Amino acid sequence: MTGPPQSRDADPEDGLTAGHGRGGDGVPGIRRVAPLGSAAVDTTLPGTPADLLGPERDGTERMVPSRLAEFAAARRCGHLALEGLGVRPVGIPRGVRGRPFWPVGVIGSLT
Repeated sequence: MTGPPQSRDADPEDGLTAGHGRGGDGVPGIRRVAPLGSAAVDTTLPGTPADLLGPERDGTERMVPSRLAEFAAARRCGHLALEGLGVRPVGIPRGVRGRPFWPVGVIGSLT
């Protein structure tokens, strides 16, 4: 994900780690591979439906609980990465073949 870099420290309470290209210490190895102005967020905790914003909820009623937890955790990381880039967190709906549909000016991946 690219945009203006900002920093967010790891918080053991929420199971999240964040890092920003060539500036953060959060996600292991991010400084070596990410360009300036990028962000990464990682989590060890499952997500919940409360983590989903607006259009992200579309189609989740058909997901089994484990898939919903993974989907919501990835979206929560996406929201935090947007925030770390100085972009207001918004829903990241699924586009073509499930690809995340990011706000204009942002390129990213969720896995």
